[in-house]
Amino acid sequence: MLLGEAAVRDPPPARLPGGFWAAVAVWLERPQVANKRLCGARLGGEEARPRPGGAGTDGGGGAPRAAGSALGAAWEALCSPACRPACRALGLLSAPGEEGAAAEVEVLLRTLLPKGSRPAPAREMVVKDVFNGTVTFVPLEQSHEVKCKIKKCNIYQIKLVHKKDNE
Repeated sequence: MLLGEAAVRDPPPARLPGGFWAAVAVWLERPQVANKRLCGARLGGEEARPRPGGAGTDGGGGAPRAAGSALGAAWEALCSPACRPACRALGLLSAPGEEGAAAEVEVLLRTLLPKGSRPAPAREMVVKDVFNGTVTFVPLEQSHEVKCKIKKCNIYQIKLVHKKDNE
């Protein structure tokens, strides 16, 4: 479901998609610029992972992960069969025959830090698909163990789409 769309025009020489990824970096590192209810974010390590459903994935994410890794547990939850329809709708599933950069996405964990002391920090997994020009934000619920559960109600995606000047 498309919630909104904005046209971005860049004079020659075009700065997009470089400008797009710079804006994504600001959105990741300083979310308080766009959301005044936040005071910042804490980023976890970034890893390249095979796309869900691709070669090298076994339904559990494919790539080996360190024991107790929160990012690994979140990726495993996203790659589970229960999340396949959401991955398909977001364009995250691999296509048959995809190799190299097209077959991988960059994944990291982000903790949003709210202003004040009432709400607890919220965690989300960020999936950057550089090949297709999308970044997807997947909110997480964490249980007492390291296991993560995907919140399917607040997933959002930003996509870079090239349009001709006269459109």
